[in-house]
Amino acid sequence: GGLGARLHLRGVHEERFPPEGLKIGDRLIPVTGAFMSVSSSLRPPPTTAGNLGAALGVPCVICFGEDGVLKTLHCGYKAHVSCLKTFWSEKVVTLCRLTNIRCPAEVAGCAADLADTDLRGVVSAADVAAAERHVRDVDEQNRQLIDDLKRQSEEYRPMFQCAICLVEHEIEGCCTLPCGHRFCFESLQYHFDIIVRERRLNKLACPAEGCGCSLRSEESIHIFQQCLSEDTYHKLHEFLTRDNPHIYECKHPGCEERVFLDDGDDFADLACAKEHRFCGKCDLGPHPQMSCEDREEQVEREKKAEEVRRDTEDAWKSAIALGWKPCPRRCTFGGGYKAAEECDHVTCECGFEFCWDCGIERQVALMHDNRWHKPSCRYHTPPSEVSEPPVWVAKCPECKLMLPGVPCQFPEDDGYPRSYIERRSMRRRR
Repeated sequence: GGLGARLHLRGVHEERFPPEGLKIGDRLIPVTGAFMSVSSSLRPPPTTAGNLGAALGVPCVICFGEDGVLKTLHCGYKAHVSCLKTFWSEKVVTLCRLTNIRCPAEVAGCAADLADTDLRGVVSAADVAAAERHVRDVDEQNRQLIDDLKRQSEEYRPMFQCAICLVEHEIEGCCTLPCGHRFCFESLQYHFDIIVRERRLNKLACPAEGCGCSLRSEESIHIFQQCLSEDTYHKLHEFLTRDNPHIYECKHPGCEERVFLDDGDDFADLACAKEHRFCGKCDLGPHPQMSCEDREEQVEREKKAEEVRRDTEDAWKSAIALGWKPCPRRCTFGGGYKAAEECDHVTCECGFEFCWDCGIERQVALMHDNRWHKPSCRYHTPPSEVSEPPVWVAKCPECKLMLPGVPCQFPEDDGYPRSYIERRSMRRRR
Protein backbone atom coordinates (compact mmCIF):
# COMPACT_ATOMS: atom_id res chain seq x y z
CA GLY A 1 0.00 0.00 0.00
CA GLY A 2 2.82 2.55 0.86
CA LEU A 3 6.12 3.42 -0.77
CA GLY A 4 7.83 0.50 0.96
CA ALA A 5 5.38 -2.17 -0.25
CA ARG A 6 6.05 -5.12 -2.55
CA LEU A 7 3.83 -6.00 -5.51
CA HIS A 8 3.85 -9.43 -7.26
CA LEU A 9 1.64 -9.95 -10.30
CA ARG A 10 2.20 -12.47 -13.15
CA GLY A 11 5.89 -12.82 -12.36
CA VAL A 12 6.61 -9.11 -12.36
CA HIS A 13 8.51 -7.80 -9.29
CA GLU A 14 8.25 -4.16 -8.27
CA GLU A 15 11.31 -2.67 -6.50
CA ARG A 16 10.99 -1.98 -2.80
CA PHE A 17 12.23 1.50 -1.87
CA PRO A 18 12.97 2.45 1.75
CA PRO A 19 10.56 5.08 3.07
CA GLU A 20 13.38 7.55 3.74
CA GLY A 21 14.50 7.48 0.08
CA LEU A 22 17.31 6.15 -2.13
CA LYS A 23 20.90 6.33 -0.91
CA ILE A 24 23.36 6.88 -3.78
CA GLY A 25 26.91 7.20 -2.52
CA ASP A 26 26.85 9.70 0.31
CA ARG A 27 23.65 11.33 -0.90
CA LEU A 28 20.09 10.49 0.16
CA ILE A 29 17.58 11.19 -2.62
CA PRO A 30 13.86 11.26 -1.67
CA VAL A 31 11.90 8.92 -3.92
CA THR A 32 9.16 11.49 -4.58
CA GLY A 33 11.75 14.15 -5.51
CA ALA A 34 13.36 11.88 -8.11
CA PHE A 35 10.16 10.85 -9.83
CA MET A 36 7.72 13.73 -9.47
CA SER A 37 7.61 17.25 -10.86
CA VAL A 38 5.24 18.53 -8.22
CA SER A 39 4.93 17.96 -4.52
CA SER A 40 3.64 14.42 -3.84
CA SER A 41 1.82 12.99 -0.85
CA LEU A 42 1.02 9.52 0.42
CA ARG A 43 -2.65 9.71 -0.48
CA PRO A 44 -3.71 6.81 -2.74
CA PRO A 45 -3.41 7.37 -6.54
CA PRO A 46 -6.43 7.44 -8.83
CA THR A 47 -8.28 4.20 -9.26
CA THR A 48 -6.00 1.41 -10.68
CA ALA A 49 -3.10 3.90 -11.16
CA GLY A 50 0.26 2.11 -10.89
CA ASN A 51 -1.24 -1.39 -11.25
CA LEU A 52 -0.17 -3.96 -13.81
CA GLY A 53 -2.64 -5.92 -15.91
CA ALA A 54 -3.77 -7.04 -19.32
CA ALA A 55 -4.55 -4.59 -22.10
CA LEU A 56 -8.28 -5.36 -22.15
CA GLY A 57 -8.64 -3.41 -25.38
CA VAL A 58 -6.54 -0.38 -24.20
CA PRO A 59 -3.21 -0.29 -26.13
CA CYS A 60 0.14 1.01 -24.90
CA VAL A 61 0.14 4.80 -25.21
CA ILE A 62 3.76 4.66 -26.40
CA CYS A 63 3.99 1.71 -28.85
CA PHE A 64 0.23 1.21 -29.28
CA GLY A 65 0.66 -2.55 -28.80
CA GLU A 66 -1.81 -4.61 -26.74
CA ASP A 67 0.33 -7.71 -26.10
CA GLY A 68 1.80 -8.43 -22.70
CA VAL A 69 1.32 -6.79 -19.34
CA LEU A 70 0.67 -3.02 -19.27
CA LYS A 71 1.01 -0.55 -16.41
CA THR A 72 -1.84 1.84 -15.73
CA LEU A 73 -0.65 5.47 -15.51
CA HIS A 74 -2.02 8.19 -13.25
CA CYS A 75 -4.19 9.51 -16.08
CA GLY A 76 -5.79 6.13 -16.85
CA TYR A 77 -3.78 5.40 -19.99
CA LYS A 78 -1.60 2.29 -20.12
CA ALA A 79 2.00 1.60 -21.15
CA HIS A 80 4.38 -1.38 -21.25
CA VAL A 81 6.96 -1.31 -18.48
CA SER A 82 9.76 -1.58 -21.03
CA CYS A 83 8.26 1.18 -23.17
CA LEU A 84 7.81 3.45 -20.15
CA LYS A 85 11.38 2.86 -18.98
CA THR A 86 12.75 3.59 -22.45
CA PHE A 87 10.58 6.72 -22.65
CA TRP A 88 11.83 7.96 -19.26
CA SER A 89 15.48 7.19 -20.10
CA GLU A 90 15.30 9.02 -23.43
CA LYS A 91 13.69 12.08 -21.85
CA VAL A 92 16.37 12.17 -19.13
CA VAL A 93 19.09 12.05 -21.81
CA THR A 94 17.36 14.71 -23.92
CA LEU A 95 16.34 17.10 -21.13
CA CYS A 96 19.29 16.39 -18.79
CA ARG A 97 17.04 16.24 -15.74
CA LEU A 98 15.33 13.58 -13.66
CA THR A 99 12.20 15.50 -12.78
CA ASN A 100 9.50 17.36 -14.68
CA ILE A 101 9.19 14.54 -17.24
CA ARG A 102 5.92 14.92 -19.09
CA CYS A 103 3.52 12.00 -19.24
CA PRO A 104 3.77 9.95 -22.48
CA ALA A 105 0.00 10.37 -22.76
CA GLU A 106 0.55 14.09 -23.43
CA VAL A 107 -0.33 13.49 -27.09
CA ALA A 108 -3.69 12.17 -25.88
CA GLY A 109 -4.41 15.21 -23.75
CA CYS A 110 -2.68 14.54 -20.41
CA ALA A 111 -1.07 17.74 -19.13
CA ALA A 112 0.61 16.33 -16.01
CA ASP A 113 4.12 14.99 -15.38
CA LEU A 114 5.00 11.38 -14.62
CA ALA A 115 4.19 10.52 -10.99
CA ASP A 116 6.10 8.25 -8.61
CA THR A 117 3.36 5.64 -8.98
CA ASP A 118 3.99 5.60 -12.73
CA LEU A 119 7.73 4.92 -12.32
CA ARG A 120 7.53 2.53 -9.36
CA GLY A 121 8.68 -0.86 -10.56
CA VAL A 122 9.90 0.70 -13.81
CA VAL A 123 12.96 2.72 -12.81
CA SER A 124 15.37 1.21 -10.28
CA ALA A 125 17.86 2.88 -7.99
CA ALA A 126 20.61 1.91 -10.40
CA ASP A 127 18.74 3.59 -13.23
CA VAL A 128 18.43 6.77 -11.17
CA ALA A 129 22.14 6.72 -10.31
CA ALA A 130 23.07 6.21 -13.97
CA ALA A 131 20.77 9.05 -15.00
CA GLU A 132 22.35 11.38 -12.43
CA ARG A 133 25.81 10.50 -13.70
CA HIS A 134 24.69 11.27 -17.23
CA VAL A 135 23.32 14.69 -16.21
CA ARG A 136 26.56 15.49 -14.34
CA ASP A 137 28.66 14.38 -17.32
CA VAL A 138 26.65 16.55 -19.73
CA ASP A 139 26.95 19.57 -17.43
CA GLU A 140 30.70 19.01 -17.16
CA GLN A 141 31.03 18.68 -20.94
CA ASN A 142 29.11 21.93 -21.45
CA ARG A 143 31.29 23.77 -18.96
CA GLN A 144 34.42 22.38 -20.62
CA LEU A 145 33.17 23.46 -24.05
CA ILE A 146 32.45 26.97 -22.83
CA ASP A 147 35.91 27.21 -21.25
CA ASP A 148 37.54 25.99 -24.46
CA LEU A 149 35.65 28.55 -26.57
CA LYS A 150 36.66 31.35 -24.20
CA ARG A 151 40.27 30.26 -24.31
CA GLN A 152 40.25 30.07 -28.11
CA SER A 153 38.67 33.51 -28.31
CA GLU A 154 41.38 34.97 -26.08
CA GLU A 155 44.20 33.23 -27.93
CA TYR A 156 43.05 34.21 -31.46
CA ARG A 157 42.72 37.95 -32.05
CA PRO A 158 42.58 38.89 -35.75
CA MET A 159 44.67 41.94 -36.68
CA PHE A 160 44.72 44.44 -39.55
CA GLN A 161 46.91 47.30 -40.71
CA CYS A 162 45.36 50.77 -40.66
CA ALA A 163 45.81 52.42 -44.07
CA ILE A 164 46.34 55.84 -42.43
CA CYS A 165 48.77 55.25 -39.56
CA LEU A 166 50.17 51.95 -41.03
CA VAL A 167 50.07 50.36 -37.56
CA GLU A 168 48.58 46.94 -36.85
CA HIS A 169 45.47 46.93 -34.65
CA GLU A 170 42.97 44.36 -33.48
CA ILE A 171 39.93 44.11 -35.73
CA GLU A 172 37.73 44.26 -32.64
CA GLY A 173 37.34 47.91 -31.77
CA CYS A 174 38.20 49.24 -35.22
CA CYS A 175 35.96 51.09 -37.68
CA THR A 176 34.89 49.27 -40.83
CA LEU A 177 33.51 51.56 -43.55
CA PRO A 178 30.69 50.51 -45.90
CA CYS A 179 33.26 49.82 -48.62
CA GLY A 180 35.02 47.25 -46.37
CA HIS A 181 38.18 49.24 -45.56
CA ARG A 182 39.18 49.27 -41.90
CA PHE A 183 40.81 52.06 -39.94
CA CYS A 184 41.57 52.81 -36.31
CA PHE A 185 39.34 55.45 -34.76
CA GLU A 186 42.27 57.71 -33.84
CA SER A 187 43.38 57.98 -37.47
CA LEU A 188 39.85 58.57 -38.73
CA GLN A 189 39.34 61.30 -36.15
CA TYR A 190 42.55 63.07 -37.22
CA HIS A 191 41.70 62.69 -40.94
CA PHE A 192 38.08 63.88 -40.83
CA ASP A 193 38.68 66.57 -38.21
CA ILE A 194 40.81 68.48 -40.71
CA ILE A 195 38.19 68.02 -43.44
CA VAL A 196 35.38 69.37 -41.23
CA ARG A 197 37.39 72.36 -40.00
CA GLU A 198 38.24 73.28 -43.60
CA ARG A 199 34.65 72.52 -44.63
CA ARG A 200 35.72 70.31 -47.54
CA LEU A 201 32.51 68.30 -47.42
CA ASN A 202 33.19 66.78 -50.84
CA LYS A 203 36.10 64.92 -49.18
CA LEU A 204 33.84 63.03 -46.78
CA ALA A 205 34.79 59.70 -48.33
CA CYS A 206 36.86 56.61 -47.55
CA PRO A 207 40.53 57.63 -47.00
CA ALA A 208 41.83 54.48 -48.72
CA GLU A 209 43.74 55.32 -51.88
CA GLY A 210 41.64 54.84 -55.00
CA CYS A 211 38.40 54.08 -53.10
CA GLY A 212 36.42 57.30 -52.84
CA CYS A 213 33.36 55.67 -51.25
CA SER A 214 31.11 58.59 -50.23
CA LEU A 215 30.16 58.86 -46.55
CA ARG A 216 27.67 61.73 -46.86
CA SER A 217 24.58 59.52 -46.82
CA GLU A 218 22.32 59.23 -43.79
CA GLU A 219 23.37 55.58 -43.42
CA SER A 220 27.01 56.64 -42.83
CA ILE A 221 26.53 59.64 -40.52
CA HIS A 222 26.87 57.41 -37.43
CA ILE A 223 30.50 56.74 -38.41
CA PHE A 224 31.41 60.39 -37.84
CA GLN A 225 29.51 60.38 -34.55
CA GLN A 226 31.78 57.54 -33.37
CA CYS A 227 35.14 58.89 -34.51
CA LEU A 228 34.76 62.69 -34.15
CA SER A 229 34.62 64.77 -31.00
CA GLU A 230 31.20 66.05 -29.97
CA ASP A 231 31.90 69.63 -31.05
CA THR A 232 33.31 68.61 -34.42
CA TYR A 233 30.42 66.23 -35.06
CA HIS A 234 27.85 68.94 -34.33
CA LYS A 235 29.70 71.30 -36.66
CA LEU A 236 29.69 68.67 -39.40
CA HIS A 237 26.00 68.00 -38.85
CA GLU A 238 25.30 71.71 -39.19
CA PHE A 239 27.30 71.95 -42.42
CA LEU A 240 25.52 68.94 -43.92
CA THR A 241 22.15 70.34 -42.91
CA ARG A 242 22.80 73.66 -44.59
CA ASP A 243 23.95 71.94 -47.76
CA ASN A 244 20.91 69.66 -47.91
CA PRO A 245 18.02 71.34 -49.78
CA HIS A 246 15.54 68.95 -48.13
CA ILE A 247 16.42 69.95 -44.55
CA TYR A 248 15.00 73.10 -42.93
CA GLU A 249 15.88 74.59 -39.57
CA CYS A 250 13.03 75.49 -37.23
CA LYS A 251 12.30 79.25 -37.29
CA HIS A 252 11.06 79.30 -33.68
CA PRO A 253 13.43 81.42 -31.52
CA GLY A 254 15.80 79.23 -29.53
CA CYS A 255 14.75 75.97 -31.22
CA GLU A 256 17.53 73.96 -32.87
CA GLU A 257 15.34 71.24 -34.38
CA ARG A 258 15.49 70.43 -38.07
CA VAL A 259 12.84 69.03 -40.40
CA PHE A 260 13.41 66.82 -43.43
CA LEU A 261 11.10 67.71 -46.31
CA ASP A 262 9.91 64.79 -48.42
CA ASP A 263 8.88 65.24 -52.01
CA GLY A 264 5.33 66.55 -52.16
CA ASP A 265 5.40 68.10 -48.67
CA ASP A 266 4.37 71.73 -48.24
CA PHE A 267 7.45 73.73 -47.23
CA ALA A 268 5.14 76.54 -46.07
CA ASP A 269 3.58 74.37 -43.34
CA LEU A 270 6.32 72.46 -41.48
CA ALA A 271 6.38 71.25 -37.87
CA CYS A 272 9.49 70.30 -35.89
CA ALA A 273 9.79 67.64 -33.18
CA LYS A 274 8.81 70.26 -30.58
CA GLU A 275 5.59 70.99 -32.51
CA HIS A 276 6.69 74.44 -33.66
CA ARG A 277 5.02 75.25 -36.99
CA PHE A 278 6.83 77.43 -39.52
CA CYS A 279 7.54 78.10 -43.17
CA GLY A 280 10.84 76.76 -44.46
CA LYS A 281 11.53 79.74 -46.73
CA CYS A 282 10.21 82.82 -44.92
CA ASP A 283 9.58 84.14 -41.42
CA LEU A 284 5.83 84.65 -41.91
CA GLY A 285 4.78 81.02 -41.67
CA PRO A 286 3.08 78.82 -41.42
CA HIS A 287 0.91 79.67 -44.41
CA PRO A 288 -0.25 76.36 -45.96
CA GLN A 289 -1.23 76.36 -49.62
CA MET A 290 -0.06 79.97 -49.98
CA SER A 291 3.11 81.33 -51.54
CA CYS A 292 5.52 83.42 -49.50
CA GLU A 293 4.77 86.44 -51.70
CA ASP A 294 1.01 86.16 -51.16
CA ARG A 295 1.58 85.75 -47.43
CA GLU A 296 3.74 88.86 -47.35
CA GLU A 297 1.01 90.89 -49.10
CA GLN A 298 -1.58 89.51 -46.69
CA VAL A 299 0.52 90.54 -43.69
CA GLU A 300 0.91 94.04 -45.12
CA ARG A 301 -2.86 94.36 -45.56
CA GLU A 302 -3.45 93.16 -42.01
CA LYS A 303 -0.86 95.59 -40.69
CA LYS A 304 -2.53 98.54 -42.42
CA ALA A 305 -5.97 97.43 -41.22
CA GLU A 306 -4.63 97.22 -37.67
CA GLU A 307 -3.24 100.75 -37.93
CA VAL A 308 -6.62 102.03 -39.11
CA ARG A 309 -8.35 100.19 -36.28
CA ARG A 310 -6.01 101.69 -33.69
CA ASP A 311 -6.47 105.19 -35.12
CA THR A 312 -10.26 104.75 -35.08
CA GLU A 313 -10.21 103.41 -31.54
CA ASP A 314 -8.08 106.32 -30.39
CA ALA A 315 -10.55 108.72 -32.00
CA TRP A 316 -13.48 107.04 -30.19
CA LYS A 317 -11.64 107.21 -26.89
CA SER A 318 -10.86 110.89 -27.40
CA ALA A 319 -14.49 111.62 -28.22
CA ILE A 320 -15.69 109.82 -25.09
CA ALA A 321 -13.16 111.72 -23.01
CA LEU A 322 -14.67 114.96 -24.36
CA GLY A 323 -18.21 113.92 -23.37
CA TRP A 324 -19.42 112.14 -26.50
CA LYS A 325 -21.36 108.90 -26.12
CA PRO A 326 -22.47 106.37 -28.72
CA CYS A 327 -26.01 105.29 -29.40
CA PRO A 328 -26.53 101.89 -27.68
CA ARG A 329 -28.29 100.72 -30.84
CA ARG A 330 -25.03 101.42 -32.77
CA CYS A 331 -27.01 103.22 -35.46
CA THR A 332 -25.57 105.03 -38.46
CA PHE A 333 -25.85 108.37 -36.65
CA GLY A 334 -23.22 107.14 -34.19
CA GLY A 335 -24.07 109.17 -31.11
CA GLY A 336 -23.67 112.69 -29.80
CA TYR A 337 -22.87 115.14 -26.98
CA LYS A 338 -24.99 116.42 -24.14
CA ALA A 339 -24.53 119.40 -21.88
CA ALA A 340 -24.08 118.57 -18.22
CA GLU A 341 -27.15 120.58 -17.18
CA GLU A 342 -29.39 118.78 -19.67
CA CYS A 343 -31.63 115.82 -18.74
CA ASP A 344 -30.04 112.35 -18.77
CA HIS A 345 -33.08 111.04 -20.63
CA VAL A 346 -31.82 111.49 -24.21
CA THR A 347 -33.05 110.55 -27.67
CA CYS A 348 -30.74 109.68 -30.55
CA GLU A 349 -31.44 110.99 -34.05
CA CYS A 350 -32.45 107.45 -34.94
CA GLY A 351 -35.30 107.77 -32.39
CA PHE A 352 -33.89 105.44 -29.73
CA GLU A 353 -34.45 106.76 -26.19
CA PHE A 354 -31.91 105.70 -23.55
CA CYS A 355 -30.29 106.65 -20.26
CA TRP A 356 -27.26 108.82 -20.85
CA ASP A 357 -25.52 107.40 -17.80
CA CYS A 358 -25.78 103.61 -18.42
CA GLY A 359 -27.24 103.24 -21.93
CA ILE A 360 -30.35 101.18 -21.07
CA GLU A 361 -33.50 101.68 -23.12
CA ARG A 362 -35.58 104.34 -21.41
CA GLN A 363 -38.91 102.52 -21.93
CA VAL A 364 -37.69 99.49 -19.87
CA ALA A 365 -37.04 101.59 -16.75
CA LEU A 366 -40.32 103.50 -17.22
CA MET A 367 -42.35 100.26 -17.40
CA HIS A 368 -40.66 98.86 -14.28
CA ASP A 369 -38.56 100.93 -11.86
CA ASN A 370 -34.94 102.01 -11.25
CA ARG A 371 -33.85 98.45 -10.52
CA TRP A 372 -33.65 98.07 -14.30
CA HIS A 373 -30.82 100.63 -14.53
CA LYS A 374 -27.35 99.04 -14.68
CA PRO A 375 -25.60 98.64 -11.27
CA SER A 376 -22.98 101.25 -12.23
CA CYS A 377 -25.66 103.85 -13.09
CA ARG A 378 -26.26 106.63 -10.53
CA TYR A 379 -30.03 106.09 -10.93
CA HIS A 380 -29.82 102.39 -10.09
CA THR A 381 -31.80 101.06 -7.09
CA PRO A 382 -30.40 97.80 -5.63
CA PRO A 383 -33.01 94.98 -5.82
CA SER A 384 -32.41 94.23 -2.13
CA GLU A 385 -33.98 97.57 -1.22
CA VAL A 386 -37.28 96.76 -2.96
CA SER A 387 -39.64 94.17 -1.51
CA GLU A 388 -41.84 93.96 -4.59
CA PRO A 389 -40.78 91.10 -6.92
CA PRO A 390 -40.23 91.75 -10.65
CA VAL A 391 -43.39 91.46 -12.76
CA TRP A 392 -44.01 90.89 -16.42
CA VAL A 393 -45.19 94.06 -18.21
CA ALA A 394 -46.75 93.68 -21.63
CA LYS A 395 -45.52 97.12 -22.86
CA CYS A 396 -41.90 96.54 -21.76
CA PRO A 397 -39.67 95.98 -24.87
CA GLU A 398 -37.59 93.38 -23.00
CA CYS A 399 -40.58 91.55 -21.49
CA LYS A 400 -41.97 91.12 -24.99
CA LEU A 401 -38.97 88.92 -25.72
CA MET A 402 -39.81 86.64 -22.78
CA LEU A 403 -42.55 84.05 -22.34
CA PRO A 404 -45.86 85.47 -21.09
CA GLY A 405 -45.72 85.92 -17.33
CA VAL A 406 -41.91 85.78 -17.17
CA PRO A 407 -40.42 89.21 -16.35
CA CYS A 408 -37.26 90.39 -18.05
CA GLN A 409 -33.95 90.17 -16.18
CA PHE A 410 -32.16 93.03 -14.44
CA PRO A 411 -29.46 94.39 -16.80
CA GLU A 412 -25.79 93.82 -15.97
CA ASP A 413 -22.87 96.20 -16.35
CA ASP A 414 -21.34 95.82 -19.81
CA GLY A 415 -18.80 98.64 -19.68
CA TYR A 416 -20.88 101.15 -21.64
CA PRO A 417 -19.77 103.35 -23.32
CA ARG A 418 -16.23 101.91 -23.69
CA SER A 419 -17.58 98.46 -24.46
CA TYR A 420 -19.13 99.97 -27.58
CA ILE A 421 -15.65 100.80 -28.94
CA GLU A 422 -14.46 97.20 -28.40
CA ARG A 423 -17.51 95.83 -30.21
CA ARG A 424 -16.96 98.17 -33.15
CA SER A 425 -13.31 97.02 -33.29
CA MET A 426 -14.35 93.36 -33.31
CA ARG A 427 -16.84 93.98 -36.10
CA ARG A 428 -14.14 95.69 -38.14
CA ARG A 429 -11.77 92.69 -37.71
CA ARG A 430 -14.44 90.34 -38.98
